[in-house]
Amino acid sequence: MSVTSPARSRPRSFRRHVTLTTLALMLVALVFSLVLIRPLHAQGASSHPGGNIQDPKVLNVDIARPAVVRILFGVTGASVTVKACAAENTTFKIPSGLISGGVGSGAFISAQGDVLTASHVVKDEGGETEFGIVEYFSAEILANIQKVCNINLVDVNGLLNFFVNNPTDFTFDLGTSVGRVWLDTSYHGAYTETTLSNTKSYTFQVLGVKDFVTTKGYGDDVAVIHVNGLTDMPHIAIGDSTAVSPTDHLTEIGYPGNGDDNHIDLTTGGYKRVPTDWLTQSLNDLYVSAIKTNDVGDQLIQVGGNQEHGDSGGPTLNAAGQIVGVVSFGPDISQSGGLPAGTGFLQASNSAQSLVSGANIDTTPGTFQTRWRQALTDFAATSSGHWHKAVTELSALQQDYPAFKGGDDYLTYAQNQADNESPLALNLGSGSQTLVLAVGGLAVLVLLVIFVLLGVGRSRRRKQVAVREAVAVAPGGYGAGQSAAMPYPQGNYPPQNYPSAPYGSNAPPASYGPSNGPPQYGQGNQSAQYGQGNTPPPPPAQFSHFTYPPQGQAAPAPPHTTCGNGHPMQPNETYCRVCGATRV
Repeated sequence: MSVTSPARSRPRSFRRHVTLTTLALMLVALVFSLVLIRPLHAQGASSHPGGNIQDPKVLNVDIARPAVVRILFGVTGASVTVKACAAENTTFKIPSGLISGGVGSGAFISAQGDVLTASHVVKDEGGETEFGIVEYFSAEILANIQKVCNINLVDVNGLLNFFVNNPTDFTFDLGTSVGRVWLDTSYHGAYTETTLSNTKSYTFQVLGVKDFVTTKGYGDDVAVIHVNGLTDMPHIAIGDSTAVSPTDHLTEIGYPGNGDDNHIDLTTGGYKRVPTDWLTQSLNDLYVSAIKTNDVGDQLIQVGGNQEHGDSGGPTLNAAGQIVGVVSFGPDISQSGGLPAGTGFLQASNSAQSLVSGANIDTTPGTFQTRWRQALTDFAATSSGHWHKAVTELSALQQDYPAFKGGDDYLTYAQNQADNESPLALNLGSGSQTLVLAVGGLAVLVLLVIFVLLGVGRSRRRKQVAVREAVAVAPGGYGAGQSAAMPYPQGNYPPQNYPSAPYGSNAPPASYGPSNGPPQYGQGNQSAQYGQGNTPPPPPAQFSHFTYPPQGQAAPAPPHTTCGNGHPMQPNETYCRVCGATRV
């Protein structure tokens, strides 16, 4: 007759508990790896558009870029008549459809399409249009002066110097004024047109100027124009230029002329204008060298850095992304071998404030600008779920402003990151990785405690069921089908070290079912029956409640005698457990 002892049932319950805990820890590890590893992998992908946009200065520049425009001002139907000597009197006329003038830069300062630029960009000051016409015909004029007047001016720089020193030898007809504004690729996206004449441009009107050339010398050189047909545009706030100091670094956005000469026209051998490149702005870092004044007594900001023709009128931003300067002038290129010099001057943004107020320009952030700033701010964030927020906001901009393509690259990148962003993902920056680990560790601990409590609860329920089953067994026997030769009289109980039936119960333990005898003390020991009216002896000292002999050791056998047939008996047995005979 085999007996299932508590020493074997408890390890099975413990193994089940260990298995549940192991499964729980494996589940937590899996979830935790998704939280940590996948976002880390996503964050480590190729650099996103806009550069290091988590740098606030870079973020502000990226927000400002769609507001920068390229400006052309010139004339059509212009001509110049040259009389370099008595025999010379030749007229050169610009071909129909061509514009003679200059190009510069500017930036929207309102949602209504108002642009801040330099006055010499939108007004013929200092003879720049005339210079342009002479330069355009330089090859023909040089050859004609050489032929008719026998004057060798060598090259275009020699011709321009001759023009400066002999202005009465050149008579101009400036024809009709023309002004155009183009949106940058950071707003419009790549241009599919192959020529500038086919690209979308906008006319403008001048709202106010402060002249560059004055009776006192160089003036403020700022202007405000209104671009026709544009509303709810991106724009840049005007900052306080008095806060600029030497050693500050400012960001200039513009269109340097030499940046346009990157495509060769194989037919003419000259340069050609490819719209997408011609309308892609350049960024330059300017170092504030000094604060000075111009000839009318207003602030000038002297800077070192890469400034060139074409940058004129472009915005110069402080770290907060506000316009604090307008690119104005630098050393005369004709006196520096045709190479741009490093030092330039910015007109202070405060010089334009009177023009802005005089034209009643509302600089309050518009709807587009507010939403664009918020979308890029969330794009650059590191908080949980920021990629999903950026996707939502950039998608809405794309839908509500179909002409705006500047957010498309950001949206594509954010969508890729959002696909890898775990719903549980937290900020994975250096500081918040600790937070992620702490939360994850706490989650592991909480789940472990829950499973331990569940295991204890299950164990307690088993014991309660065992007691109830034991009480249900009829006294006087082990249960239905038990042999009469092995009585279990009422009042006899198992020793204390068996947990299935504690003292004080009038029923045999539940574990003693049909054909089962009382539990053994240990491996290799005889079981003990308790006769009618006998009280069980206390367990061995080393057997406390719920304790068991060390593995591989048997409990010490209690003293015993034999029955009439010679079978060994325990001291507390009345009848032999083998044959039923009485003790000898």
